[in-house]
Amino acid sequence: MVAAAGSRRRSRPRSPAPSIGGLVLFLPHRLAGALCALALAATTLSPVLADQPDSGRLKPASRGPRHESELRSPAPVVTAVPAPEPGPAPSPPAPSIADRIVGLAFGALGSPYLFGGSSPVTGFDCSGLVHWVLEQLGVDVGRTAEAQYGYGEPVAPPDLRPGDLVFFANTYMPGLSHVGIYVGDGQFVDAGTERTGVRRASLGDPYWAARFVGARRIR
Repeated sequence: MVAAAGSRRRSRPRSPAPSIGGLVLFLPHRLAGALCALALAATTLSPVLADQPDSGRLKPASRGPRHESELRSPAPVVTAVPAPEPGPAPSPPAPSIADRIVGLAFGALGSPYLFGGSSPVTGFDCSGLVHWVLEQLGVDVGRTAEAQYGYGEPVAPPDLRPGDLVFFANTYMPGLSHVGIYVGDGQFVDAGTERTGVRRASLGDPYWAARFVGARRIR
């Protein structure tokens, strides 16, 4: 019975071993073949996977942390407005005839005295000085003090202004005999004597105050 059973097990057919090209592959060889196939597949798939977009990975930031100045709002641009160009300076007012009379009288100070003279070069007498000054302004008031007293408008002593003509009597002869140009502050310019020439005198002087007879304003 034992022999029969043993013979029965030996007679069971075995499945043939796998073979490649007629070579019989045993289990160790089969494991080695599987590992080679996996290595070949990994080698083939690596370049393909490298070309695919890596959407699942977190990419590092391309820039470093922003500076605080970059986070602030940009400063507003201020456009300078050009200042308006200044216009031409206003012209000073033209001097009045009174101012011009006074200016010419002051310009004659120091000129010599000459009886009958009417020139700053050779000299003046009192009426010659007045005649020369007003002649520069185109005004002819006559050559003598008496003629000049009849020219212009009469002015009361409290209303005297620079440029008015002031007259005196009984100086070197009886009657109207002397004239000067009032320059303000109670003073006048006249051609006095050969010793003084053209000078500045005061209406408050007792000599002139006693001989004052009136004033005229030239317009």
